[in-house]
Amino acid sequence: MVQQRQQAELIAAALQEEISSMPDGALLPGEHQLAQRFGTSRFQLRTAVETLIHQGLVRRVPGVGTYVSRPVDVVISRQQPPSFHAIVEAAGHRARTKRVDIEQQARPPAQVARMLGRAEDLTVIRLTRLGWVDDRLACCSYEWILPHLVTEVGVALGAVESLHEVLLMGRHHPTRARSTVSADYPPAEIAAQLELPRPSTAWTVQTLSVDAETATPLMVSHTWHRQDVVRVTVEC
Repeated sequence: MVQQRQQAELIAAALQEEISSMPDGALLPGEHQLAQRFGTSRFQLRTAVETLIHQGLVRRVPGVGTYVSRPVDVVISRQQPPSFHAIVEAAGHRARTKRVDIEQQARPPAQVARMLGRAEDLTVIRLTRLGWVDDRLACCSYEWILPHLVTEVGVALGAVESLHEVLLMGRHHPTRARSTVSADYPPAEIAAQLELPRPSTAWTVQTLSVDAETATPLMVSHTWHRQDVVRVTVEC
């Protein structure tokens, strides 16, 4: 068993060196071809590739193949608007979002209720959204919004993808009051939405947005980012 693990680690190291000179999005040879090249079993080869996936160096598309992955560097800071579109576009890439679900009368978790300054028995709007960077699935978000801020939020997001822009149109001025970033294992439903192999960690960003003029809480977001697509940097 130890010898097999060491062999998989050697294969992973060799592949890592090889893909370091390959462009982002390059397709790796198939499992059978790689197993023959390294003189190993397909099981050992899969173990080595899984190591690279967990390191965010490659991404696997089921039924298609395994691709070299160069994560996009995004910056989380108080100088940046609390907007997925804004931080991705600031990094020089294209952002796209899609609403997966909307719950008009959701009971927020206790921590979220405290951040919003609401009693736990009061309801808020909860959005579930997916985000893409340059057409690559990048993140899944839960967003809790105070219900009086936006009327017909689902309709508004149908016209404007950015929730930040929707709040601006409602004459609010969202700014990032507090953000925390960590690398965690996402819940099973989030991993499924992100099409992550299990187990895989994701960048987890939780943000409280307030009105820049009144400091009134507006929303709390909890976003899980695929590590093979996005690399998160925090600036105070």
